[in-house]
Amino acid sequence: MFFAEQPTTVKKSAAASSPSILEFWPGCNNFTLVYQAAAARLNKSIAMKRTLYVVFLIILFSNCHKDTTEDTPKSSCNFIDFRYYKGAKLYMGELSNSYILVAFNTTYSLTDIQKFISSVSDFDQNYHYKLYDNKLAALKFSNPKTCEEITGFISGLQKNSIVEFAYYTIKTDV
Repeated sequence: MFFAEQPTTVKKSAAASSPSILEFWPGCNNFTLVYQAAAARLNKSIAMKRTLYVVFLIILFSNCHKDTTEDTPKSSCNFIDFRYYKGAKLYMGELSNSYILVAFNTTYSLTDIQKFISSVSDFDQNYHYKLYDNKLAALKFSNPKTCEEITGFISGLQKNSIVEFAYYTIKTDV
């Protein structure tokens, strides 16, 4: 018979722990070899998927961190009360908690600048400021601020395109 002529021994797959039912069928050697090759590919595919999964988890957990960046600086005061002149450290004076120096972009009109100043609630709207030719003004706060608050306020002001720069002021006798 046809089935009796075919050998009945088949090599076991390294992945198989128990004999396959196909190994007991005489004449199914070619099918068994195809089955074993497919099983080996499947095992490689599963191993590849596991490897990719582990790599994905490593990347995921290594890139997960709390976003510690803030829009305003953390309770820090960036005011520097000295400068160097010819190698000597000169004391500039004490920080004014009531005023800030703001330079405006010269491409904006005086009307635009006045509208901007009146739109900022932290400025004293009753204070009569002078806007110089170079569009620079010392503006008064409606309430005195700490150095940390002024630092945060400056950071917020500088995000506006109309503001060229803003800086701390120093207490004077005038």
